[in-house]
Amino acid sequence: KNDFIRLARFHLGDISQRELADQLGCTTQTLHFAESGKREAKPMILLAIECLLRRADKWPKISYFCPFFAVFRVHLDLVAN
Repeated sequence: KNDFIRLARFHLGDISQRELADQLGCTTQTLHFAESGKREAKPMILLAIECLLRRADKWPKISYFCPFFAVFRVHLDLVAN
């Protein structure tokens, strides 16, 4: 299960998978499979989501005290690989 995508949808205004897929230029099925964990999310999708969050000024100022730190840390590790 990809909590990063689910949290990103929430932080972008609790948008649907369809709305996020439209913004990313991918299919709803691709996003659904990535979010549900049926397929691994492609790094390009994760980077595009990060970009949307930054543009919306919703990217967290990451600190070790942030409750979502672990989720975003996983995202950063995925993008780095």
